[in-house]
Amino acid sequence: MGAYDTPAMRLAIPFLLLSSFTILAQEPLRLQETWQTGYTKEDSTGAHVLGHWKFDGESALKDISGKGSDLTLQGAVLSPKGKFEGALESFPGFPVEDKPHAARTGAKPKLSPKGAFTAEMWIMLKADADPRLRPYLLDKKYVDHTDYQWQLTEPSKTGERRMAVNLGFGSESKLFHSEPFKFAPGAWHHVAFTYDAAGSVLFFVNGSAAGSTKQLGFGAIAPGFKPLSIGDRLGSNHGGFPGFIDEVRICDGVLNFAQVAMQITAARHVFRRMETAPQIDVKVTNLQRSTLEGAKLRLALGTGEQTFDVPALKSGKSFAAKATLNTAFKPDHYPLRARLELKDYRTEQKADFQIVARPLPQSMPVIMWGSSPDDTAQLKDIGFTHCLGLGASAGIVWEAKKPTAPGKPEVIEANRRMLDQALADGLGVIANLSPSNVLEADVSKARVDRSGKPYARRDICASLPELAPFYENVGRSVAKAYGDMPAFTAALIDSEVRDSSQPSFNAVDVENYRKFANADIPAEVVTRGGVDYTKLKDFPQDRVIADDHPILKYYRWFWTVGDGWNALHSALNKGIKSSSNRVWTWFDPAVRQPSISGAGGSVDVLSHWTYTYPDPQRIGLAADQLFAMSAASGRNQQVMKMTQLIWYRSQTAPIGAQVPGEVVAWQDHDPDAAYITIAPMHLREAFWTKIARPIQGIMYHGWQSLVDDPTSTSAYRFTNPNTAPVLKQLIHDVVQPLGPTLVQIPDERSEVAFLESFTSQMFARRGGYGSNASWATDVWLALQHAHVQCDVMFEETLLKT
Repeated sequence: MGAYDTPAMRLAIPFLLLSSFTILAQEPLRLQETWQTGYTKEDSTGAHVLGHWKFDGESALKDISGKGSDLTLQGAVLSPKGKFEGALESFPGFPVEDKPHAARTGAKPKLSPKGAFTAEMWIMLKADADPRLRPYLLDKKYVDHTDYQWQLTEPSKTGERRMAVNLGFGSESKLFHSEPFKFAPGAWHHVAFTYDAAGSVLFFVNGSAAGSTKQLGFGAIAPGFKPLSIGDRLGSNHGGFPGFIDEVRICDGVLNFAQVAMQITAARHVFRRMETAPQIDVKVTNLQRSTLEGAKLRLALGTGEQTFDVPALKSGKSFAAKATLNTAFKPDHYPLRARLELKDYRTEQKADFQIVARPLPQSMPVIMWGSSPDDTAQLKDIGFTHCLGLGASAGIVWEAKKPTAPGKPEVIEANRRMLDQALADGLGVIANLSPSNVLEADVSKARVDRSGKPYARRDICASLPELAPFYENVGRSVAKAYGDMPAFTAALIDSEVRDSSQPSFNAVDVENYRKFANADIPAEVVTRGGVDYTKLKDFPQDRVIADDHPILKYYRWFWTVGDGWNALHSALNKGIKSSSNRVWTWFDPAVRQPSISGAGGSVDVLSHWTYTYPDPQRIGLAADQLFAMSAASGRNQQVMKMTQLIWYRSQTAPIGAQVPGEVVAWQDHDPDAAYITIAPMHLREAFWTKIARPIQGIMYHGWQSLVDDPTSTSAYRFTNPNTAPVLKQLIHDVVQPLGPTLVQIPDERSEVAFLESFTSQMFARRGGYGSNASWATDVWLALQHAHVQCDVMFEETLLKT
């Protein structure tokens, strides 16, 4: 297993716990071809070889691949002193001598790769190479936005040069650079680059990785019509290579030049202190066609290093070491370096790992809807602890009929990188999940009225038996993809989705109610908002309604069970928690319904958003209704409260003069602003109103109205620069220091309770439905203004009492 190499290792190695080593089976990596000894047979003439020039003997200018791209000399000459036999000798161009020194093909479309490709050659600089030169190795693009161009930069003060590859994509070109490397004059060096047709160029010098560059959003290069020039640019200013070139080859595909492939693979790179970190795989794969023997693997962390003898590996076989980070160390960055040594060959891979501090217990979440982790700096500055940032492609899960990857591999990979960075930044990320969206266009899944027609405001029939397994599968898919990432902390379940729910007369709904009540849906039931008692035949004159009244029985069933949504939310919640109970779930807006329990099913948290106009204290009524709903359900779900950071312009600040000559109280700088920033005083009053209740978190929505973003095209407009500073001060002065205490202080039971009667709402068609626009709101506000703390109570709680 090897031994410690340095005294410091005895102190440092506990951080890097090396647990096991394995020789793995054949890997699907492309083996190295024989660049060290020259190419023959399939390596020279195979279908993947687009062109191959050896500069040897009588066929010195022939395309050895057999593809017909033969060369003619234009200022360059043939030399008998090549890497293997002969070579192409080129000469300096501008500013020494601005004329061509190249070997060129004719216009050959075959030399324009259609996808991924590789270019390589042996080069030797002359001792008197002018340091001002940026010599060209290959050029097929010149100044066009097509094909490829490969050159060396001028040397730095330390004598190091970089390779530069310029690729044309039709409408633009992109430049890719290698790491610096010292090309000693008089010595042969093998140089190569690969392009994966997906934006990434990798460079190699003498078989070792020499850096990589990635340009996002690019695919295959655009084919051009120019010839290929070897050893110089196609036109002025000419840039001849001051030296010798041998064994030039261009191939389809990304080829390997390293003798071994080194990979450090980790599911994550950021960890919370003291958590159990997953293992890190360090894998070595032999890419040679011969057996690899005598190699050593060195794993280093800081000043500590451990060396292992790599067993003999046949061609294509791998050796894997598994390492585990000791997260008991203090929060910091800890680079891991894996280095393989084989005689005079070295290759190395590095990976950075980070340990961050554990979150404070009982801290109060401050959640921003409508932003993303891209806004981390501003979010953290204001004081937000969480933001939305994850989703799921529910259609993929629907088609699979089982838990599966909830998105394309590249999307999931990008999300995991984002979650790693969010953990490093101390930001919790929330998944916003609405699986039903993928089904809303399917008429066969729609709720229907008594005539059998789908409602104008489309909503799925949530009671269909295939939907609960689908919802759970979505949750399980998200949990499997991201459940191991600590930054994934919460999930918003189906926001607003229940707003369209109506009594449904699908066969499944009719049968479900018949099984529940042993009766048909009452004929008087038409809408979700109840019935008008004045139009009911034989309605009791004293207006006292029996608990088993058929209409009341139906609406209690509909709002708690019958419309199917609560069961779907429970199924999604169950799926999300399949990997860990660390992720909490919430439903919002929860009181956009009559005063009865069940909203959100089994989610952990109930929340509701509220606008502050016309009276910010109205925000407290929805909070009290949430507490009443939680108590009525018996689940004792936590309560959080969200404030809208926007005002509807039409309801708060009418646009300009309505008639000629009318005087308005302000100069209108943005007459097109539909949703403007709330006033700081409204934000402050709403904050104190909800923080006075025993809520477990605060939320806000309307990011583009809170912060100034000149690039935003949102209808939300930033119209008040004083609102964000007020919110920042409240969070920093109140929530951060007092939040851990506030979330633990229980509510003090009020001596006054305000009964919100579900029965009255269903027969008198009352209820605020979360809008705070009813006589009940006025009564509640009157009590608040009279400094009488008033609890809200639902019928269910009263009946239990």
